[in-house]
Amino acid sequence: MSMDYSIAIKLHTECNEENVEAILENGTRKGFRYYDQIGEVRDTPDILDARQVAKKIIEAHDTKPEFGPCVYTMLDTTTYDNAYLWFYEVDDGFLEFQMGSFGSPKKKDIFIDFDYYIRMCLDLCKNFQILEVRTTMD
Repeated sequence: MSMDYSIAIKLHTECNEENVEAILENGTRKGFRYYDQIGEVRDTPDILDARQVAKKIIEAHDTKPEFGPCVYTMLDTTTYDNAYLWFYEVDDGFLEFQMGSFGSPKKKDIFIDFDYYIRMCLDLCKNFQILEVRTTMD
């Protein structure tokens, strides 16, 4: 049986291109690679920089692609650890960042190593005040 894991962090900041780019730029410094699969799957996606991805994420809020405003991300190129990163404007206008759909997540026993991924997500969001952190396992 396959499990679907995700981490969501609500930030005390607006959902705009500049704030999305700041989170993505922190990922770039960690060695993340962002692929041109913003809300769709492509056979041979290009690698994008943080600014290009942020622009496409914000545009996706208007175009509403099937898979949402997310970007396919290679978290570690040596282990092929990957995930999707989503960016939403929640009801009160704040930015919510989510990481999920892990390709082959690091595990503790038989479940995901949430500790590892939560710390990673908190580091990505270090420029902002964090209002809420949630994890799910379906």
